[in-house]
Amino acid sequence: MGSILARECCLTDLNVQGLAKNVGVSNMSIKKLKEVLSYAKVKPAVNQVEVHPYFRNQELIEYCASEGVHVTAYSSLGTPSSAGHLVKKSAPNPSHVRHSSVC
Repeated sequence: MGSILARECCLTDLNVQGLAKNVGVSNMSIKKLKEVLSYAKVKPAVNQVEVHPYFRNQELIEYCASEGVHVTAYSSLGTPSSAGHLVKKSAPNPSHVRHSSVC
């Protein structure tokens, strides 16, 4: 966690100097976010994490909300491997899906 602490200190300094309006993190689990929040002088405004219909990450979203940390989703439409879940069984191949074939 030393590298996370070092980055947090640098980002906090930029914020205090007025060079960064907010500080954000990405891919922070609840465990890592708890640690950062335990020593952060400036609370992260946002945690960017993977969230989509097949990976809701609900526990992390609820924790962030309880701490006042906004969640921004990346890969919000899923990944290429999850595309098959969005296709009706009658469609042979996700790359050949027509709009009418998607649920």
